[in-house]
Order: sequence, then structure tokens, then C-alpha cells
Amino acid sequence: MISASHNPHHQNGIKIFNSYGQKLSPDIEAEIERLAESNSEEITSQISYGTQSFSETMRQNYINDLLSHVAPLDLTGVALLVDCANGAASAIAPECFSNLGAKVITINANPNGVNINNRCGSEYVRKYPKLFSENILKHEAAFGIAFDGDADRVIFADQLGRVIDGDNILAILSEHMAQEWKLHANTVVTSNMRNTGLANYLKSQRISLIETKVGDKYITDELIKLNDNNSGNGSIRLGGEQSGHIILLDDTHVTGDGTRTALFMLKIWNDHKRPLFHEFISSLVKFPQIIANAEVAHKPELDSIPGLSAMREKLERSLPGLERFDIRYSGTESLLRVMVEANTMHVEEELAEQALKICKFVQTASHTSKGDIEILNISKGGVISINTENG
Repeated sequence: MISASHNPHHQNGIKIFNSYGQKLSPDIEAEIERLAESNSEEITSQISYGTQSFSETMRQNYINDLLSHVAPLDLTGVALLVDCANGAASAIAPECFSNLGAKVITINANPNGVNINNRCGSEYVRKYPKLFSENILKHEAAFGIAFDGDADRVIFADQLGRVIDGDNILAILSEHMAQEWKLHANTVVTSNMRNTGLANYLKSQRISLIETKVGDKYITDELIKLNDNNSGNGSIRLGGEQSGHIILLDDTHVTGDGTRTALFMLKIWNDHKRPLFHEFISSLVKFPQIIANAEVAHKPELDSIPGLSAMREKLERSLPGLERFDIRYSGTESLLRVMVEANTMHVEEELAEQALKICKFVQTASHTSKGDIEILNISKGGVISINTENG
């Protein structure tokens, strides 16, 4: 797959999958990169040009498969605003929802190769939910659904800008699947960036939680390892990330699919007599949580930066209600990511101020001048405005 994922088109990359439809192991990816960068005869002697083809039959087969797993589902009378991020969902998701009887208002569904994720899609909605909610109100939709460019992520939002992210989705899906005895091994797999509210909720439902490092491939690996005690009853292995990348793994579906996730959520919502949005997400009470993304010119080892450990200790003293703190570099972008989560002793703005200090300290250590810093309110949605000059 040639994909920008949830990023702008100039960050297009190549995703390679094995014959099972799963991402490759890090070792195989590293070997492919080595060969690609070597200009060796192993590569240059085998250059050939491929062909591009389109199959309407395959597209329809895909749509039919998606719908078959939520039948019967009648969405007659439901208006949905659907943001396709000018990406892969454009030719699939609106038709799925329309086939179920919904009135679909589609936006950002005209991909031209350069407009993917351009001021649209799930990540943009997470940053600016109020803009999306204004559009929902304008079109008198029940709520909105937003995908990312390659359509493995999906989130929901309502007319008031309330967001259902991956944590909410995992809570709703796991509760329903556990009640239906369809949750494989009675377990949910997610990354260590999840909200503590999700962990507490799963514990209250007697559902086990397994955490991995960030990356859907690691979540998929853990799902595959789960025991097979109830694999014969049509159970589904459930995992995913806060971003809305949800994996509903069974015998024929082995990777994240935003449209499939959205259909499962619509099925549950409809089966529960179409509750109001705030009632639909009320089961999960999130802890205050933020993630700061800071541009860096270089990525020095964090453990090697003088004074960073002392700053972390100072942060912990400044936030007596601190639950979790994580600092790492993005694996695909020139970004430092700082996650801070605390109990209700604190508000998100307090966490943002502390994260900002860490970001600016690392930017200085990495010789980054004028690097942008963006702080996302994970628990409530939206970007937190902090004075970066004086932070």
C-alpha cells in the first residue's frame, strides 16, 4: 500500500503486507530498507513496471462482506455526517451506510493524490472537534464519523463536540461482545497510551487488559497469542489504540478497518434503541490526559540528555495526582511525544504546562530552533492553547 496514513501526502510511504494481510516483522522491514537503500544489483537487475487495475467486483465483494457481519441492521431515518479524509474510505464507507438506509452527508471524499488528511479526517477532528460539530448541526445529523486517510482509524463526534475515540470504542465494543460471549479470551489488547479510565472500566466489567508498546502490529501480535479456548464460537479478538485504530480479528479479518469498526458501533447503537450520544459514551469516565507533540531536528537518546531525569522528577513533584508519564520519539516522524495523565486533582491545562517544559527542554538539547509544539487534550478533545514563548 502507498499511504500517508493519517499524515499529509508528502509523508507518503510504502506499507508492505504478508500473504495473510498482516504487517511485516521489524526484521523483515529492516532488510527491505537495507536492500532499497543499497542500490545493489539484487534490486536494480530486477526492476520492472507494474500495472494499475480497478475491479468493481472486488469493491462490491468488500462492501458485501462488511455489511454481512452486522446484518440485520436498518439505519432508516438516521442522518450521518461522514468525513472520509480524502482517502481510502471515500469509495467504501458512504455506500455502506447508504445501503443500510442512512441519509449520508459525505465530506472530504474527493481524493486527488495531494489532499489526503488536508484539514480533514479523524486526526483533524480530534484536534478541532467544534468545527466538526458545527457541520453536524448544519446538516442536522445524529452524529459524525471521521476516518483517517488509509481508513484504519475511525472516531465519532456529536453536535456538542464530544468525541468517541479509540478508548471509548474499546469500552463499548468489549462490553457488548462480552455480554454476547463473543469477546475472545474475555480480553482487550491496547497500547500503553490508553487512558486509565479505560483500564478501570474494563476491571469493573471483569475484562482482562493486556498492554503493548505503541503500534498496531504489536497489538495484533498479542491478539494472535491469546489462548484458543473459545475460538470455535465465532469469537473476535479485540484490540486497538486511542487514535481509533481498532482491530476486530477473526478468521478472515486480520488488520484494522475503520469502516468495519464504524459498522460494529452503529449496530450496537441501533440495538440499544439509538440512545443520545452522551448516554452512549457514559460508561467510560476518562482521567485528565494530554499528549504533546514537539518537532525535533534530531533525536538524541533521551537517557543521554543531561538534566532530563531531574526535570521528570520535578514534574512528578509538581503533580501529586500524577498517574502516568511517558516520553518517547515518534517512530515515523521527527517528533517528540510526551503523554501526561493524572487523576481529578488536576485539569488538563496543568498537565499541558508541565509537558510543555519537557518539550522545550528536549528541543533545546536537540538543537531545534522554532520547532512547533502542539498539545492535544486526549480526555476531552481539542488542542490546548499554551503560551509557548513563556512556557
